Amino acid sequence: MIFFETSVVTGGFFCPSNIFDVPTNVFNSAYINHDQQDQLIRALLLASMTIPILTKMVGFDTSHDVWLKLLTYFAYQTHVKIKKLKLQLRTPKQDQSISPYVLKIKKTMDTLLAVGVPLY
Repeated sequence: MIFFETSVVTGGFFCPSNIFDVPTNVFNSAYINHDQQDQLIRALLLASMTIPILTKMVGFDTSHDVWLKLLTYFAYQTHVKIKKLKLQLRTPKQDQSISPYVLKIKKTMDTLLAVGVPLY
């Protein structure tokens, strides 16, 4: 089993300098290890994506960059969905009997609660 430093992805760990000894241009082994781990994490992230999401990741060189793009993309999608659900609660269609009407409102409320939206 492979274990990764999650702070590499989330940005909590800064990349070490790539050159250890400037006059001789000897590469820092900590940098090499960090870069290898980062590229492996990036490859795993990209391999787990569907094609529509993968096309949005073109040009990102580090796992941290890919992670930030994913956070931004899905935060926006979630925000749009939450607005739609809240609108459904404000403007319910009353052209049905009471039981399906109440079930639809309950389903909408349960969905909002599931994504962490407080209902007050």
